[in-house]
Amino acid sequence: MNTPFGKGATVLGLAGWLSLGWAAPAQGGTGTILFVVVNSATLTTQETAKKTLMTGWGYTVTPISASASQATFDSGVLTSSMAYIGSEVTSWPLKTTLPA
Repeated sequence: MNTPFGKGATVLGLAGWLSLGWAAPAQGGTGTILFVVVNSATLTTQETAKKTLMTGWGYTVTPISASASQATFDSGVLTSSMAYIGSEVTSWPLKTTLPA
């Protein structure tokens, strides 16, 4: 898949949590996950738990608000290996903000 993150990068969506939750890397992860959340300034309990889990696997996790500007998403993509869209994010212009 050709993504803005480069060849071989992964974009996980709403249902991706199951894959992410059960596919923890055996030897720890590397890279940065751009974690799309409702509000990056105040993570929900569920978002905090997911961030803690991904950090525990060895990833650097960078939360970004679903309502962030296109420029903020563009900047986040440049420094991330993959994106994960939290299940609490219910509506935003995914096709134009973070295309796969």
